[in-house]
Amino acid sequence: MSELAIPLFIQQPVQATRKAFFIAGFSLATWAPLIPLVKERLQVENGTMGAILLAFGLGSLLMMPLSGMLASRYGCRRVFTSALLVVLLTLPALVVLDQVLPIAIALFIFGAGIGAMDVVVNIHAVITEKRANKPIMSGFHALFSLGGITGAGVVSALLALGVSSLNVVFMVQFFLVLLILSAWQG
Repeated sequence: MSELAIPLFIQQPVQATRKAFFIAGFSLATWAPLIPLVKERLQVENGTMGAILLAFGLGSLLMMPLSGMLASRYGCRRVFTSALLVVLLTLPALVVLDQVLPIAIALFIFGAGIGAMDVVVNIHAVITEKRANKPIMSGFHALFSLGGITGAGVVSALLALGVSSLNVVFMVQFFLVLLILSAWQG
């Protein structure tokens, strides 16, 4: 859809929402290439690793209903930014912790952040689409997918090049901070 078809006063929120969807997809996908490294570091069987990964889903699932309530009270921007901060602060723990319970707790918190981001970015997208008075939701979700592909691809490539997982996480954190700052400017 052409930017000219969207009124000027709506274009900035649309761009910010696009970036937020990209950020959400990128944040989620950065974890996937790190999973084999965690399994190797913990030296656990597949069943134990599956149980550890369940912590991510539980954190996400439990946070999703709370996110809507938080968004109605504090606004989508604050909740999204806070959830992203939780994700960014938890990422290093996922690559350095070396015991099952601490990593499961970190994954639970990481999942809660991802779940909150997912809910509030969609709430914000509905509001933005209504204000634009145009069907733009599918474009937002495409950017979530593009963020996911990009996040998994970049992290995988950096790991394949021999960059340490902790340095990869620091690069991801830096990139996402720059992106969220550009999304919320103005």
